[in-house]
Amino acid sequence: MKHIANILTDKNFPKEDLYNIINDINDIEIGIPTLIIGWEYTKNLFPNANILDWEINRNIFWTFGKREKNQRYVETLEEFKTLAVKRFIKSIEYRFVNILTKSDGIDNLKTLLDLGYNFNVFINNDILYINCCGNNIVYGYSLRDIEYGGGNKKELFSTIYSNKDINFINVKDLSPELKLLFNNCLYVIPCLY
Repeated sequence: MKHIANILTDKNFPKEDLYNIINDINDIEIGIPTLIIGWEYTKNLFPNANILDWEINRNIFWTFGKREKNQRYVETLEEFKTLAVKRFIKSIEYRFVNILTKSDGIDNLKTLLDLGYNFNVFINNDILYINCCGNNIVYGYSLRDIEYGGGNKKELFSTIYSNKDINFINVKDLSPELKLLFNNCLYVIPCLY
């Protein structure tokens, strides 16, 4: 699973799939927000950090450790996770493809899936979400429109399941926390894998 943020700490921290939990600044994944836990640890890494401002720069934040100020630690950790989720959602471009306005829309979708170059596919509420090659674009296709336009859902699913280059993400495999976190934006799910 792709990480949406880094959490840098010199203490034990529970593993979470969405976060890159690290204890060395050299292991930071570039381009995603980073939270440093512990004021002393933060001061060692960023001597100019301000104790009154949790934002060191646009992508690096800090919070007190549990033993320093537990209440502030809990609050800031939740704020940071919310920020990371919002930034991740904002980084994804969603494009709904209306195949009913294109005479060759169904054929183009089938050709696309036949090629299957490292696609992640996710289906939710009769919408087929496709992410290609790990970029930040997700294409959405209405399965109802496909049937209405003369397409066959069974053939489409057969194409998806038979292509080894297509990673099908089953909604049943998603944790309740993940569903809750991305509640109204489940189209981003293919970008996480």
